[in-house]
Amino acid sequence: MSTTGQHDDAQRPTGPAPVSGSDGRGSGGRGRVALAVVALWLPAIAILLSWSAWSNQLPKTLPIHWSGTGTPDGFDATDSIFITTLCFAVGAALFGTLCAYLPVVRPLLRRGILGFAGLVGGVAASAWILSGWLTIQAGGDPEQAVLGAWVILPLLGTAWGVVPWVLHPKTAVAARSGNGLRPIPLASTETGAWSRTSTGVAFIWVAIGFVALTGGLMIPLVLNEGVNGIFPGAVMLVATLLIVSFIRIRVTVDRRGLRVVSTTLGIPFKRIPLHEIDAVQTEELVPMQWGGWGYRVMPGRSAVVLHGGEGIVVTRSNGTLFAVSIPDAATGASLLEALRERERAERN
Repeated sequence: MSTTGQHDDAQRPTGPAPVSGSDGRGSGGRGRVALAVVALWLPAIAILLSWSAWSNQLPKTLPIHWSGTGTPDGFDATDSIFITTLCFAVGAALFGTLCAYLPVVRPLLRRGILGFAGLVGGVAASAWILSGWLTIQAGGDPEQAVLGAWVILPLLGTAWGVVPWVLHPKTAVAARSGNGLRPIPLASTETGAWSRTSTGVAFIWVAIGFVALTGGLMIPLVLNEGVNGIFPGAVMLVATLLIVSFIRIRVTVDRRGLRVVSTTLGIPFKRIPLHEIDAVQTEELVPMQWGGWGYRVMPGRSAVVLHGGEGIVVTRSNGTLFAVSIPDAATGASLLEALRERERAERN
C-alpha cells in the first residue's frame, strides 16, 4: 500500500517547552556561562596586547587585502585598522555579555548569539594580528608582507565562535509524552510506503552567491598564483557543494524506517531503522529552536531543516530526538508509527 494525501485524523501537538533549569542558570551552569563570556573578550584582549607589544615596530600603514598568497595590494592607516578591529571585538563581546545574562533571551538563542559574537571577535582579532604580524616579519615594510600559508589565520578566527558556543551550558531537551498520532490502519498482510520531497529556496540563493563568489575571487587567484591558489579555491568549492546538497531533500518512510536523502547530490543525511524508534510526532518546526537551517546537531537532538513549518519528530531508543521539515508530515508520521508498532509487536 502506498499512502497518499493528508491523513485527516493526524494530530499536531506543539513541542514542549524546555524543562525547568535547562537554561544553564544552575550553580554549574553559571560557571560555564562565565567561561563563555571570558572567551568572548579574549579577541579584544589579544588586539590590545599585540598593540602594546608591536606599537613601536609598526609603520604608519598596514596591509588589509591580498589578491593571492603573495604580497598585498591594499593598505590602510595602522591606527584606523587598530581602532576598527578593536571596536568590532569589543562591541561583539559587549553584546554577547548582555545576552548571556538577560533572562528574557531563550537558552537556545542565547547560545547561538554567543557563538556569533565569538565569530565576529575572532575575525576582527585575526585581521589585526595578520596585518601586524606579517608586516613585522617583513621588516616593517607593509608592501613586502607575504601572506603565504597565513591565509589559514582568518579561518581560525572564524572558528573562534565555536568556543563560546561549546562553553555555554547545553540546553536540556524535554522528553516527548506519547506519540500524539493515530497510526494508519494496516492489515496483517499490508505494508506501506510514503515519500515526499522538500525544496529549500534559501539554499538556492546562497548557492548562487557562493558560486559567484568562488568564480569572482578564486579563478583570478588560481590564474595568478598557480598551485598556491588551489587550496582556498578547493575550500570554497566544498562549501558550495555542501550548500547545494540542501537545496532539495527526499524523506521516505517504509519497512526500513525513516530515511532522509539529498536529491541534488544523492547524499544520505539520515537513516533510522524502525527498531531504533520509540515515538513519532508531527510538530511545527521553528528553525532557531533546532539550531538553524541545514543539518543541525545539538545536545540531545539533531535535525534537517530547510524551512519552518510542519515536520516529523522522532524520539530514538537512546533518548535523542531527530526532526525533519517536510510537507504532509502527518501522513508520513502516521505510517511510520504504524510500521513501528507492527515491528515492535513482531519482536515481542
